[in-house]
Amino acid sequence: GFILVLALTVVINAQVGSWDRYPAATTIRQMVSNEQNLYIGTDGGVLEFSMAAGTFTSNPVLSEISNLDVRTVRLDPYDRLWLGMAKPGQLIQVIDFNTSEITSEDQLDLDEIRAFAVYGDSMFAAYKSGADGGVIYFKNQADTIQYMDLYPNFPPNAEALDRIVGLEIFDHRMVIITQESLIWTDFDLVDNLKDPDNWTVFNPPQGVSPSLNNQVQASQMIDGKLYISQGHQLYETDLAHYTELIPDITISSNITGIFPDITGRIQFAVSNKLYSMEISSGQTQLIGSDYGTVNASLPGAGNSYWVGADNGFLNKTTAGLTESYQPNMPLSRTFTQMCVWKDGILFGAGIEGLSMLYPFGWRVIEMANTTAQHPFNSLDPPSSRITDSLAFSRNNIWEDIIKRSDDHIFLSVQGRGVLELNPDDLSQATKYDTVNQVIEIADGHSNYVLPRQMAIDSRDNVWISVAFVSEGGQALTVISPDSSIHQIHHSEDGLGTRLPSALAIDSYDRVWVGGQYRKDEGDIESAGGLYLLDTHGDLDDESNHDWAQILTAGDVGLAGIDISQLEVDEFGYLWIRSNAGVQYLPVPSTFLPTTQLNSYVRANMSPVVWELSDYGVRQMEMDKRGNRWFLTEMNGIDVLQSNGVWMNGGYGFNTSNSGIIDDLTFSATFDPNTGLAYISTARGLAVMQTPFANPKSDYKSIHIYPQPFRPGVQEKVYIQGLMDNSTVKIVTINGTAIRELAATTGEVQGYEAVWDGRDDAGDLVGTGVYLLLYFTESGSSAVGKLAIIR
Repeated sequence: GFILVLALTVVINAQVGSWDRYPAATTIRQMVSNEQNLYIGTDGGVLEFSMAAGTFTSNPVLSEISNLDVRTVRLDPYDRLWLGMAKPGQLIQVIDFNTSEITSEDQLDLDEIRAFAVYGDSMFAAYKSGADGGVIYFKNQADTIQYMDLYPNFPPNAEALDRIVGLEIFDHRMVIITQESLIWTDFDLVDNLKDPDNWTVFNPPQGVSPSLNNQVQASQMIDGKLYISQGHQLYETDLAHYTELIPDITISSNITGIFPDITGRIQFAVSNKLYSMEISSGQTQLIGSDYGTVNASLPGAGNSYWVGADNGFLNKTTAGLTESYQPNMPLSRTFTQMCVWKDGILFGAGIEGLSMLYPFGWRVIEMANTTAQHPFNSLDPPSSRITDSLAFSRNNIWEDIIKRSDDHIFLSVQGRGVLELNPDDLSQATKYDTVNQVIEIADGHSNYVLPRQMAIDSRDNVWISVAFVSEGGQALTVISPDSSIHQIHHSEDGLGTRLPSALAIDSYDRVWVGGQYRKDEGDIESAGGLYLLDTHGDLDDESNHDWAQILTAGDVGLAGIDISQLEVDEFGYLWIRSNAGVQYLPVPSTFLPTTQLNSYVRANMSPVVWELSDYGVRQMEMDKRGNRWFLTEMNGIDVLQSNGVWMNGGYGFNTSNSGIIDDLTFSATFDPNTGLAYISTARGLAVMQTPFANPKSDYKSIHIYPQPFRPGVQEKVYIQGLMDNSTVKIVTINGTAIRELAATTGEVQGYEAVWDGRDDAGDLVGTGVYLLLYFTESGSSAVGKLAIIR
């Protein structure tokens, strides 16, 4: 069989302002199963895995959960999946697979849900809130879920309620297991769980200890009995006594996890190994090793086990042989650097490696001892994630990323150097480091290098700022397209900083360098400030270079001399991120020596941008339409448009007002062909459809949907493919004007106009065919038609 794909002549973009997300599940927190599937709670949402097929399955309802930071999962007697999460966001959501509905609990102002426990028609959830913790009570019936109460009060000797490791119910008793206490109550004897006198504290068998090596690490109900681990030991308890379980092997490390097994057996994790023990005899067998940390495990069919671990993610181990299963997701939850490579393919660099988003899904590049690349055909895309490897150091901190016109990507890597690669051919990757002194070793180190921000000039030379250089050292390294290397040195009357950490190149090919200020810190002293270089087109003859310096800060001009980042926008403004905040400067049309440059800066530098002063800007990005994007530590992302207006009313895009998935943001990049903005956050990748796609040169690609439009039934109609700064006038077939949509009213954004089906008086228009007149102030115009049904 085959699938025939018809190519449309019109590119249909998502609605402006709409959001998507690409979570990355890097850690399995907990797993539950029914007869067919595993449901896996991760740091990137919930995954469904078919045990029979051995594949991750796409379940649309799972993609609708609002909070991806899932800490615990539980199936209730009605086959509903309960999810416990950590803030920000909703903390409890319940998925009904029969109706595909999600129920959310919105009344909780807490930090985190740690565990669930079922008791008849009740569901209990253990929570953390600051330095405290407690239990939430829900009435859980087939047709309703009702929040009932919260129990925060416990005896004064109840320890570590902010470190709950389990919540278990047996013999009509509920037990909260913390790292230092077991706190329990008896449902048959107690009605008021808010009274701390109705709770009993039972100390761990080895006593209360603040030492991590002697704390309770895990708990598990198995065959109706409660088991805990403390230090190297396993115990069964009836809440009056402890009975130690003695494996027939030597345990020399902490037992970090306890998991259910087949009847009469218990699983436990030690270091990177997983064991199964017969409870009655202590006979212990090794399930598998080299898992890394084991976070979850369930027995499977036959003699198999499903193991969620750091290595391999989801592993199926049978008779000592292990198969690993990876979801079609990126390697890293957070990309510290990103770019759009070619053909709209996203390239992201995270500490776990490199990830690329193709139309069929993710291709990842792990850092390994050898390079290996798997060919694939985009016309016959693979069904799962492609995993390649690159011979390069692991656990990298990526300082910057740039793409050259030949589609080669350059990454500056803290401590390692600069990596050049063409993702189409990983075998040709090149590392620039201390070999042959291409990049200077950091002062006082033997082989450590600190490349920072990079930029590309009009001749495709890659400029690299290198921090912590010696006196007179190679503070800037330049790699030309022919792979020749050029060096520009530190000098007191030229580039006067030994910590050049910021770099930008303006439209005149002049180089702006920002220095970080250090004094009396033991390792190095360095001037900060802002530096301007004109090479006159000669990279090698430094005697022909002109330099200018700005070394002091003040109330007027440069506000801070400890500079972290420089960017030049599409309109020729230099943006400066320093210890004092964010400022901007129109780039002078000619080179100015030091005295004139200082005067120019005092006269033309903006004040610190006060709109950004409270949010902790950690990165700046400029798109091709002249918009400035500021990634913050606590307010998501703020966007100053090319027209000087702050997007979204100046409130930015954060978790309270948009589809961004975390307020801590790290990097952003843009696809000018689609207008998509990719934003890396602490919880994964968020994607925003912006109005900033490449401008249209005519009205030939207009697309209107829905068509016909039913006002009052459908909320809005979208008109896409407009030229920049268009106005849309809606008139009846006989020429009566009923509504005008314009950018000034917010109804037109970039290539898209939105209409609610109402006339100027606010009334819904009637059934009929309406003319849409598109025009710009420059005189371009066109006419379209819209059918309306009432």
